[in-house]
Amino acid sequence: MSLIKDAKKSIFDISEKFVHNTERYSRIAKLSMDIKKAEDNIEKIQTEIGKFIIERVEKGETSFNLNEKTLKELTAKVKRTKSSIKANRKEINKLKKIDESESSKSKKINDDTGKKEESKSNNDN
Repeated sequence: MSLIKDAKKSIFDISEKFVHNTERYSRIAKLSMDIKKAEDNIEKIQTEIGKFIIERVEKGETSFNLNEKTLKELTAKVKRTKSSIKANRKEINKLKKIDESESSKSKKINDDTGKKEESKSNNDN
């Protein structure tokens, strides 16, 4: 009966780890998609800035104020978006470090288990 309980507990533990890892990997994937969308958004804003400048040049303006409302708003959007990307990358790195540390723990446990099994085998002889 103890063997069945141990097997159930092992299956439960493995399932729990699987769900936890799946959640973490899903979060990393979502953050990565958010980063890509933000990068695309920055490109759109930069295109908009370029169009704004081209329109001014085509009107014959030889200079313009960098503190103009439109430019300030667009550059502020780029700055906020870059900040968001930075935060998402930081969170991804944090999640990956958790994954690496769990992998290291798992490897250590397996290494320790292997050593104990070797010791038992040597004692049996």
